[in-house]
Amino acid sequence: LETAPVPPRNLVEAFALAPAARPLPRTPGSLIAVVGSVQVARILAAQLGIPRAEVARARRWRTRGELPSQLVVHDVREAADLAPGWRRDRVGVVAVTISSYAEDGAWARAVLRALGPSMTIALASATTKAEDIAAACTAVGGVDALALEDLDATLTPADALATGIPVGMLDGMPADAATWVAAASRALARRSGEA
Repeated sequence: LETAPVPPRNLVEAFALAPAARPLPRTPGSLIAVVGSVQVARILAAQLGIPRAEVARARRWRTRGELPSQLVVHDVREAADLAPGWRRDRVGVVAVTISSYAEDGAWARAVLRALGPSMTIALASATTKAEDIAAACTAVGGVDALALEDLDATLTPADALATGIPVGMLDGMPADAATWVAAASRALARRSGEA
């Protein structure tokens, strides 16, 4: 006879059951790609001891007066040519900047394929429906983890867990059970205040 799973006794236990993002790669030669946020890329770089000036960027557009740089790519060819140099003797971090997943999803997917990241993290708003987050992540070729923002702008901050994609960051903080509980508690307090 199979026994029914024991339900969690509290929110900490419930959020501890959420799928955890795998640890950031720390092996020299690894590359972490962050889709949608330079800020998240900089936070991760700081956690790895990488100076913020060494966070590479991939963006579709060129800026006026932009000088050629080995830390900025605009297309698949540049990404394939320059990516190995970013991380030869260390972990590299690249921010893949997009206007929107709908407009730039195919471009981001091609650039990510050329970069060959060890781990891909996508920025998502906690106010966005889980189905839309999942579709955006599929548009860029899939991701390993989400970095959620705007947790205090929704009454349902944990809805993104329905995507099945592990959440690695919550408003710039590591996503652990305590951080989830704090976000859920704030949402419950806002909901109670509206009643």
